Amino acid sequence: MNFPMYSNESDIRSAAEQIRDGRVVVFPTETVYGLGANALDPRAVEAIFEVKSRPTDNPLIVHLATPDEIGRVAIDVSPTAHRLLAEFSPGPLTIVLPASRDLPRVVTAGLETVAVRIPAHPVAQGLIRASGVPVAAPSANRSGEPSPTTAAMARRSLGAAPAAYLDGGPCEIGLESTVIAVSGDEVHILRPGAVTEADILAILPDVTVHAGSVAGTEATAAASPGTRHRHYEPKGEVILYNDVDRLREFLQQAGQTVRHGIIGPADDLMGWPGVVRSYVDLREYARNLYAWFDEFDQSGVSIVFAYLPDGSGFATALRDRLIRASGGRRIGRRGTIEEQ
Repeated sequence: MNFPMYSNESDIRSAAEQIRDGRVVVFPTETVYGLGANALDPRAVEAIFEVKSRPTDNPLIVHLATPDEIGRVAIDVSPTAHRLLAEFSPGPLTIVLPASRDLPRVVTAGLETVAVRIPAHPVAQGLIRASGVPVAAPSANRSGEPSPTTAAMARRSLGAAPAAYLDGGPCEIGLESTVIAVSGDEVHILRPGAVTEADILAILPDVTVHAGSVAGTEATAAASPGTRHRHYEPKGEVILYNDVDRLREFLQQAGQTVRHGIIGPADDLMGWPGVVRSYVDLREYARNLYAWFDEFDQSGVSIVFAYLPDGSGFATALRDRLIRASGGRRIGRRGTIEEQ
């Protein structure tokens, strides 16, 4: 991955000092921007929930500089978990592990498990190393909003509440990390992301991967950040479509009574009028999705029509975010809005 470095070493050292002093700071990762605090300081972690207006039953991800530091926050790491961390770290993989007794339970929302990740972005790495502590961090936005993929998006959402903002440019991936839990030779994907089922099986072909298991039980969902409450919603209503001709018919029937924006494949939307954002592949779609939501909000768009991709792999992560952002609303076969 290639990362721009807008914040310099002095900025990073200053932000690390704020972390050590119990304050919250915004920093970039390869997935989205995070709102970080010292994971070992309960009052600092409580400030994260206050700044975000985040429900306290939604656990946080603890960010470390290397897998060697996992013992500071987790225990009983299985060989399978070690292998996955070694292969995909640093990177967009979060793994749920048994929590250390010393880790404040405000981080884990009272659970006996902790979600752990080693981010790849050099600014995130620099912040964690300079602070000398594990950094608990959800996305750097008010709860329920799209996650920020630029420092400007985070600042529009959180304002002056954080003690510092570190800028690492636009996020390379643009969707939150894959969250997994390991039980023996089974891997459960609790939240889909850039690390896919196929990626895991390529490394560990003998394990069984359960994808989309969040809906299985409340306890399973509770262990993963970002799966229990509303998320990723822009100010405008999001309506999904998977057929451009059906979208065209819907817009013709509805008329131009509200300002709308459209997101879809470049080949389908070539020459379309209005506020249109297009992509050539799903990685570009993911990288820009939240930024496009933000652009639409800034331009006063009331309805966003977003293409819902099918297929497996990375498409699964995009569908997850789009369905959550839309509440499952989509243009059905009869040309009406349906709820999933």
